[in-house]
Amino acid sequence: MSLNLLGWGFCSTAPSQSHCTSEIPDTIDSTPTEVSLLSNDYCVQMLEANLKVEQPGVQKSEYQNLQSRNGIVCIGQNYSRNFDQHGFYSKDYFKRFTRLELSDTLVNLVTQKGQINRHEINGN
Repeated sequence: MSLNLLGWGFCSTAPSQSHCTSEIPDTIDSTPTEVSLLSNDYCVQMLEANLKVEQPGVQKSEYQNLQSRNGIVCIGQNYSRNFDQHGFYSKDYFKRFTRLELSDTLVNLVTQKGQINRHEINGN
C-alpha cells in the first residue's frame, strides 16, 4: 500500500518531524516516541493558531469538535521550560543592562505577556 501524505502543523527539528512540510515517504518508522494525549480544547487552540496562518479561510466550526465528532486523537510532546537556562536583564535610562536574579515574580511577569510559556508542546 502506498500512502502519499503531506505533513502539516507545527514542525520541529526532531528527527520524527523531518518530513513535516514535505512529502512523507512510504516507510514505517516504528521507533517509540513519548507523547501525551492532549485535550480537545488545547488541540483546537493550537490548530486554530496554525490555520490562521496557513489556511485563514477555514471556519472554527469546521474543526472545534475534533475528538468527539471526528474521532481524532490529538497528541504531542510536552515541553517544560527551564528558566534557569535563561538570562533576564533590565535596561536603565542610560541603556545599560543589569542582569536580574531569577525569581518567581520575574518568571510570572515574563509568562504573563504570553511571549514565553512555562509549558508548551514541542514544535510551537
